[in-house]
Formats: sequence, structure tokens, C-alpha cells
Amino acid sequence: QGDGVLTVLEYVATDYEACIENVVISDPDGNAMDYEEGECVVLPQCDDADNDGICDDVDDCIGQYDCDGICNGENLPDDFDVCGGDNTIQGALDHYGEGAHINVPPGTYYESLSITNNFVTLDCDGAVLDVSGMLSGIDISAHHVIIDGCEIIGDASTTYGIAIRPGSEDIEILNNIIYGMALENQSNDSPLAYGILAYGNDVSDMPQHLNIMDNEIYYVAGAGISLGSWTQNVTISDNYLHDMIPVVYMDNLLSVGVQAQFTNNVMVENNSFENLIIGSNLLFSSGVVWGNSYEGVA
Repeated sequence: QGDGVLTVLEYVATDYEACIENVVISDPDGNAMDYEEGECVVLPQCDDADNDGICDDVDDCIGQYDCDGICNGENLPDDFDVCGGDNTIQGALDHYGEGAHINVPPGTYYESLSITNNFVTLDCDGAVLDVSGMLSGIDISAHHVIIDGCEIIGDASTTYGIAIRPGSEDIEILNNIIYGMALENQSNDSPLAYGILAYGNDVSDMPQHLNIMDNEIYYVAGAGISLGSWTQNVTISDNYLHDMIPVVYMDNLLSVGVQAQFTNNVMVENNSFENLIIGSNLLFSSGVVWGNSYEGVA
């Protein structure tokens, strides 16, 4: 018998073994006391069929809860983890809203997208957005948006793969494959379709701080990347722009890798241009074009 303090140690087991080492024990006056350490204790393992870190004998749900809170129920979220979702990218964008980071599951999605919330990342990781029969691919009217790793397919009904609208800022278009757009611009008399299109309304309302990098764009009628009137602070680098389909413009054939008009501070660098009539065409714009390669460009 004796007096003292009973200390309860909480221990998170690893490898199902618990040990106490290098313990210092003293009496009430602070004098060291002799003691013996016990041997390590082998803890019993428990079953955890659903790998949720809770032993099955105390787990309220061995499995997962569905959207109604029913264990192993049938009302499960869609592939984007949206309860009541429809397995569409647009549905996920609408559900998660501002600040969304959408990791697109592998597959082909037959839908056109509109991004109007800020701070959105769309990470396709090779997933396919097939907008054949639709006017557009991805339409952006927002700030701080990243489109990464999408394959965007259009056809004779499609004008653009990605459009960046007036007022958008801090947009990154990275590592995408875009092809097939062949419908002339329906908003004006331009005969061009576009892989990527950015444009503003005037000097006070224009897209700016755009990074268009490491994309492959081909088989588009007219223009790979077009900066329509009024854009600012644009970097176009390390893209592979090739085999655009020529269109008739002012009685001449035209296919162009990069074109711009009234763009302030554009950098066109380290791109590969192949099988085009014009590599880059910058009208009434300021910036730098350097380090690009050209093959089969008139």
C-alpha cells in the first residue's frame, strides 16, 4: 500500500505494440525513485473491414453512409461526390461554386461548360470534353481560373474550344489538346474558328494576366490562338500549333497560329508552329515574339 498519483497515458498504437521508455519517477519532494520498466505490450488487432480506422465491433457503419445518412444505402453521390448530382462537369462546377477544384474522372463528357465563379481549377488529367454539335467548349467569365489537361473536341458546329470573356483576369490555360472547331464566328463577319479565343470590349474592360502554355491545338479552321481586340499582359509559350485549316479571308487563304489586335504586353515565346500560312500576326500590339520554331510556315 502507499499513496501517489495514478496517471493514465493515452497511446495511439502503431504496429500493434505499446512501450514506455526513459521514464523519470520522483517522490513528492522531487527525489528520484527506483522503478522497473515493464516489457512492451502487444496490443490485440481488431477487424476493420471498411478501413475507416474504427474497429468493426464499435463501428456504427461498416461501409459508408449514403446521401440520406443511411449506412450502405442506395442514394450515393455521383462521380464528383455530389449528392443528387448528374455526373456532369457543369453540375460539379455549379455545386462547389467559388474556390472549386474539380478533379475530372477519366472518360468522355458531352457537354459545354460555363465558368463564372472565381478561383476555380478544372483538372481534367486527360478526360475528354466532346462538344461536337455545340457552339462552344469552355466559356470563362471569372478571375483566377485554371484549365489543365483537357482534351476538347469540336466539329463544324463549334466556333471555339475555350473563350476568355471581357473582364476575366488571372486565367491559366495549360496542357490541353484542342482540335476540330470549324464554325466561323457567329458574332461578327470573321470567317475564323478558334482553339482559344480571348477578347475585350474596350481598354477599360478586357481580359488580362493570361497564361496560355503547353497546349496542342490543331485542325481548327482559321486560328489556333486569337487575342481579339483588347487584351493585356498575355503570355503564350511552349504551345504546339499546327495544321490549322485555311479559311478564305478577303479573297485569300488564311491559317494562323497566334493572332492579336490591340493587345498590350504580349509575349509569344518558345512555341512550335507547323503547317500554317502565318505563324503569328500581332496588329497594333506591343510585346515580344522570340524563341519560336517554324516549319512549313509561309
